[in-house]
Amino acid sequence: MRFTADQMEQWQVREPSVERCARGPTRLRGDPVYQRRSFVYQGQTRERPSSVTFELGAGAARGQKRAREELEAPLALVGPDGAADPMVFHMDRFHLVAHRWGGSKDGENLVPAYAGFNRTEWSNFEGAIDEIVRARGGPVRVTIDLGYDDAQDPRVPVRLHVKVEEEIHGIFVQRHKGWFVPTPPAAQRAEDRWLEELITQHRDDFVNSGFSAHALRDPSGMLLNLPNEPGPHAILDYLHARGAFAGTTAENVVLQNGAPFTPAQRDLILAHNRILNGTGFVMSESPADPARTSWPAPPGRPPGTLLDGSTHAAPQVDHTWPQAHNGSNAYSNAMVTSAQHNNEKRNSVTPQIQAEAALNARRSQRPRRGPPA
Repeated sequence: MRFTADQMEQWQVREPSVERCARGPTRLRGDPVYQRRSFVYQGQTRERPSSVTFELGAGAARGQKRAREELEAPLALVGPDGAADPMVFHMDRFHLVAHRWGGSKDGENLVPAYAGFNRTEWSNFEGAIDEIVRARGGPVRVTIDLGYDDAQDPRVPVRLHVKVEEEIHGIFVQRHKGWFVPTPPAAQRAEDRWLEELITQHRDDFVNSGFSAHALRDPSGMLLNLPNEPGPHAILDYLHARGAFAGTTAENVVLQNGAPFTPAQRDLILAHNRILNGTGFVMSESPADPARTSWPAPPGRPPGTLLDGSTHAAPQVDHTWPQAHNGSNAYSNAMVTSAQHNNEKRNSVTPQIQAEAALNARRSQRPRRGPPA
């Protein structure tokens, strides 16, 4: 096994002492041992996990599955009266002992953490543990010590110290140790450079052409339903009409009424959003989004920043003209908002959209002229 510096600091690696062989999946052996510590939050005395120690082996019995709706609030978010705080902005529930190993969905096994950290550094760590268990068959003992910064949010761990031990002749011997520091995802700039260069290449032509997605029709011949004032991603419609996305995942996108944005469209729109705001982060495009007006931003990030996996502030690509009311998946009809804001205004139809719908219906009866050259 090899670990990158990004995965852990001071990660000491030694190869397993036995030859690898095919074994069953990693499973929890026995019950984890949790330790708690008291802390004060907004005048309330609460408890939070301070450490957990557990053993893993190959093919051991798995913990009982529980329905997703039974997922408890992280222990640190629960007050003395049993009422739980809303999930911390930009974060999601994070399992200390992985659920796939048999880890519990109880609050004692859950802490708030950035979803991006859970899916990258921590996921890589769990995969490395799986490799050790497959090589040895177990048992492998893991200890996780949690550190907090009470000057920030005392409910959220800011560092995780991990120690991994393997059993050799009945004695657990330390094999690996190191620190994880959960941080928000880094800015994405290099990943978007190809789209930025494509837009730069075509921007002047787009501006001078007078192009409007209002002239585009769906496969049935109906004009595409989109707001009178196109959204911030109108240039993507121009690039689509010009065939500029040939060779990309968005090459075969079909613009039509009543259609969702495809995953390829979503990726393009979020990349264009990052390019437009110049931060390398996805930001809400709705002035009324609480992500812009009231929610705290992630550390070191501007207000309005959205993070994948966040409970409230995950980025969603919304139809300005609602899809439920036959709104199209034209890029000009797209707006990036937080998940909560999108849910709050879902399917709302303004008088302006009603008037535009009637106008589009009348226009669609006219002879088809096709998109402008």
